[in-house]
Amino acid sequence: MRKIIQVVCIAIFAFFANSIAFCIDISDSYGNLSKAFEIFMQKHEGETSFRSLLIPSGGRNEGLAYAFTALSNDSSFFDANPAGSLMLENTEINTLHNNWIADSNLETLTYTQRTKRLGWGGSLRCFYIPFTEYDGNGDKVNSGYYSETFITGNIAYNFLAGYDFKGLTIGGNLKLGLLSLPPFSGHDDKELTLAEQKKQAKAQTGYAVLGDLGMILRANVLKGFYDDEPNFYFGLAFKNFGTPIKGDIPPAYISMGFAYRPFSIFLFSFDVKQNVNLKNIKASGFPYGSLGLMLSITKYFNLLTGFGIRGGNPHFNLGGEVNLNNIQIQANYSLDLASQTTALNRVSVGVKIFLGDSGRKKERDNIKRLYIEGLKEYNQKHYKKAIEIWKEILKLEPKFDPAIEGIKTAEKQWGLKKDVNKLLKLD
Repeated sequence: MRKIIQVVCIAIFAFFANSIAFCIDISDSYGNLSKAFEIFMQKHEGETSFRSLLIPSGGRNEGLAYAFTALSNDSSFFDANPAGSLMLENTEINTLHNNWIADSNLETLTYTQRTKRLGWGGSLRCFYIPFTEYDGNGDKVNSGYYSETFITGNIAYNFLAGYDFKGLTIGGNLKLGLLSLPPFSGHDDKELTLAEQKKQAKAQTGYAVLGDLGMILRANVLKGFYDDEPNFYFGLAFKNFGTPIKGDIPPAYISMGFAYRPFSIFLFSFDVKQNVNLKNIKASGFPYGSLGLMLSITKYFNLLTGFGIRGGNPHFNLGGEVNLNNIQIQANYSLDLASQTTALNRVSVGVKIFLGDSGRKKERDNIKRLYIEGLKEYNQKHYKKAIEIWKEILKLEPKFDPAIEGIKTAEKQWGLKKDVNKLLKLD
């Protein structure tokens, strides 16, 4: 199967490498398209600091065009909904690289783990841009990197989970950020010592303490196929809320979305987001949204795509996930009015390593086995034995609805059986 995937990828690359559509200059078309979307432009866009928080790390969130608030079942939940750490089946280590616009890059490393009801994890992400300063004569004076770095801690807990209704999950992120500049001279004509340049850069350094809060509801709704996972998701998240940073507000927003899987191999998701200006609510602007689609072509490959509008900038996303035993390889391509097909940017890649599920699948399989044994005893009219087996299930999973309903039905049948036996003895 791996060889087939490799051959398909090589064929796709060869096709596009020879396609004239990837060689033409479409800058005029971009300009005309940009004018068409001017009506969606946000008047106060760009007035916040630490805007690298709005750049996706990659992963499934980016592949679905950021329509990920409700689903959040990938390590990129750090960018979407902090309740997502409980959506992940396995303990994961994920490394992500996003080749953003021009020379800017975003590197991300995440670790997540969970038990049956509790999820937690951490993320380290660094956005950086090369910085070079020239004097009036065109001579290079300084060089280094402008960077925005965040360390994030996450925790999430699930309440009231059952068989069809998977409960309410609430999660939170605490983010510590640092904005850093290299030493620079500035526009002043006087020469500065290195110490003075460092002092000038330090004065521009910014720190941030921000928080996220999110919730996810999951349930089975009109589900026509068998799967342990539910097929309906609803999510709400409050992102990047905190105090002003050197007088500038953080890029806070509220996101709401849902996702639905009508068939086992197809899922669609929809998100609506609203910026929140923490200084002046009236300057928050208009809401924006996106639509994502995921198709599980085989158990080895998932195709993701989506479209959305943020301000006057429509964006299209295309991505894929290749599953190889305990490793998943992800890649996405994004196209909007800030990028062009003629430049190799807006490409993100990631490698995810699965470290096991702490025995949850083994426990689920054991519950299924016990439930089937109980059904066999019930069909043979051994109601007492069936009740005993199903009660064993409730010790493992107190809210396993089929066992609860089975016990009620078996107790009624057992009661009727005893009544019939009493009548027969009287005769």
